[in-house]
Parts: sequence; structure tokens; C-alpha cells
Amino acid sequence: MSQLTGTPSLQVERGLASKPMAEAPLISSVAIRGLARGNEGNPLTLTVPRVAPIFPPVSECKRFENDAWHIQPGGSLYPDRLEGGIELALDLGEELYRGKASSSTPVAGIYDVTVVSKHAGIEIPPLVAKVSKQTQGRWLSNEAGVYKLLEPFQGTIIPRCYGYFRCHVNLQMMTVVPWDPDCQFPRGEFDVYDMPHTCATLNILLLEKLGRPLSTLGVKRMDDREKASIGKELLEMFNKTARYGVGHDDFAERNILEAPANVGPGYRFRLVDWDKYEDSNWAVENPKAYRNVVMMNLDSVFENELRALYG
Repeated sequence: MSQLTGTPSLQVERGLASKPMAEAPLISSVAIRGLARGNEGNPLTLTVPRVAPIFPPVSECKRFENDAWHIQPGGSLYPDRLEGGIELALDLGEELYRGKASSSTPVAGIYDVTVVSKHAGIEIPPLVAKVSKQTQGRWLSNEAGVYKLLEPFQGTIIPRCYGYFRCHVNLQMMTVVPWDPDCQFPRGEFDVYDMPHTCATLNILLLEKLGRPLSTLGVKRMDDREKASIGKELLEMFNKTARYGVGHDDFAERNILEAPANVGPGYRFRLVDWDKYEDSNWAVENPKAYRNVVMMNLDSVFENELRALYG
């Protein structure tokens, strides 16, 4: 059982998985300061328990059906809570990126966080918190399921995932800052016909902090050799997750980020934003066709030069 994610070890085709990750403690909850504010504007600390995500995750071509935990009226709100481990205290920082479900609908925002708690003998790397929008938590849970499914690739192809966390908040008593960043304090009167939710679901994914997105690195100005090298890496990365049954559903440059500094040899990038994915078993059966799909999507990054450089 992996202490990092709480998932069983998986058998992976030789050469596809990452090297074994250093053991890390199970984080059973996070206490985040600054994520919410009281009605007077005072910053609050929310303690959010770690819970089990949707698993197996649901691919983009399927609809959510029996994907979630269901509770009886009056039952526990956390039937899927994962006990044991440490509580990590965090301060919420600035928003780094706002993800998209489509061209106009945000799913979540990525926020810098600072670890303020001390844990003897435990080294916590730089982290970010992905906070879902109020009605988009199911997608974040699904993304956590993809990270669980792709656990062998954490730290080499995808970011390391330090857990999925969920709690319920009373929006009559507080404001969740990412949901209402323009809220004025002290809060005014509520409309009795449109009252704030008293049991809204707050969903958080804790991930290692990565570097700059590919879109900021000036790939189009690089020489052919460097373009070919990056293109080859990206093809290998997409192909490896596809051969594991998971195809990325959004090849945008913003979803290809630099690996953290000082991580040793390996790929220079990480693939992010897995809230939606495609079943890619067909990639195993027809790898040439899947390779063409990947190259077609990456061509927009390389201005249609990738096929000539690496085709």
C-alpha cells in the first residue's frame, strides 16, 4: 500500500512506470488559512479531511452514473474519509492559473500554498492547491481518480499528488474566497428568496508545484534540434499514459508544465489537468493511429513543424 496515495501498487509494463517514489506520510487532512473569510472579513482556517476520489475515474465519453458516494438523510457527510496520518497546515497564496472545462466554464483555480506546520523528519515539497468551483467538485474528484490510476507515473510524467480533500461549508456564515473573490465585507443582508447554501461542497486537490507552462518557453523560436527533442519527449509521455489506458483530453500548451527543479534525470515536463480524459485502449491496438492523433494536436504547439522534425 502506497503511503503517498493510499492505493495498491500496480503492475506496469516494463519501462513505463517511474522509479519508486520516496516514502511520504499520508496526509489525512489540511488546515488552510485564507481560503474562507467570515462575514466581517476575518480570515478563517478550514480543516478539510482527505477522502477517497471517484475510482475508477469516468472518461470523457461516458456520463457520471454510479460514480459518487451517496448518503442517507441525516447520515455522515464523510463516508469515504481516509483516517490516519498528519494534518498539514497551509496558508493560501495567490491564484496561479484558472482551469477551463470548455472555452468559457472554469472548473477550478490553481493556488500557491505555503506549508506552515512543522513535522519532524518529514520534508514537504513546494505545493499548489487546485480548488474546484462551487458546482464543479465532481470533476476534481474524477481528476484525483486519474492520479490514483496513473500513480506509477507520478513524478515523471504527471505531478505527484498528495491527496484529494473535501468538506462542506455554510455560506451563510462564511465566504469561500475563490468562489466569490469580489465579496465586500462586512457582508450585507441576504435575500430570503435566494439564500446562500448552508452545506456547499468544497473540493481540493493537493499537488506538487511545477514550473512554467510550455506556452511561455518560446518553443516556436527554438532551433530544429531543440524542437525535435521536446517533441520526442512529449510523444513518449502521451504514448506511455495511453498504453496504460488513459489518454489526455486537452493537449493545450498550458497543460504541459516544466518539471520541478532538481528532480534528477528524466522528462523535462509534466502533463497536468486530468479532470477529463479519454479511454485509450485503442491506442494499444492501433499505436500508429494514436501517434498521429497526438502529433496532430501537438502540431499547434510547433506550428506544424513536428511532423517534419520527428515524423
